[in-house]
Amino acid sequence: MPLWGTLRPGDSIGVCDASIKYDPNGLLEVSDPYSSEKLVVRGQIGVLPAPPTRRPFDLGPTVYVEFTHKIFVEKGDLLWATIPVEVELRKKGRPIVRLATVKSKYTLVGSLVEGVIARYWRAEPIVGSNPPYSSLDRDCMALVAFYISEGADIIRGVPFNLGQTMIYTDNGGRLYFTLVEVSIKDAIIEAKTTSKPPTYGLKPLRKVSEGRGAVLGGYGPVVVVNRGWRLWPGLKT
Repeated sequence: MPLWGTLRPGDSIGVCDASIKYDPNGLLEVSDPYSSEKLVVRGQIGVLPAPPTRRPFDLGPTVYVEFTHKIFVEKGDLLWATIPVEVELRKKGRPIVRLATVKSKYTLVGSLVEGVIARYWRAEPIVGSNPPYSSLDRDCMALVAFYISEGADIIRGVPFNLGQTMIYTDNGGRLYFTLVEVSIKDAIIEAKTTSKPPTYGLKPLRKVSEGRGAVLGGYGPVVVVNRGWRLWPGLKT
């Protein structure tokens, strides 16, 4: 069966560390690295990718991608990275289960007073106008693109907000999040979640609206932090 779409009684799928079994009698058994549960559901169930921001804790919509090495970027660069997705099961348009596909880590981005707690992920940065398809070697990964709209400097990662985003797919079934525009100023880095696809030829798969923030139209929520932060490893799980 296709990975994303409809789950029917008798179907079973696995998405990295998440497992979903739906027996013919309507018993749904799900598990991820943090829990297992059973529930009775009748009929078809929707299976959709979701931002990696709810499991095991819902600490807000911010994701921080730390790069495997520092990188010098300048205005006009398009920087790609991979991040995991979560799995959301829906019935009658309502979410019934959310599953982590990989173990989660968190970090504090910014100061203890003005910083934000973000889902942490470490990824290799790749600069180029074309998506690095070879980076998507697992079903639970999606590509995110950072467009440098202002400034030039060395960066080691980008915090951004996925509370309002679109998830796209291409003809090969690969997943993409909405383009993120990044502005690098003297002491701060600002990331705006846009309503734009990160490359041409993509098909919208789902629109995500979680938590507080502007409705996805021109721009979604913005994350602005001082670039002099250090990561707080004590918050990582």
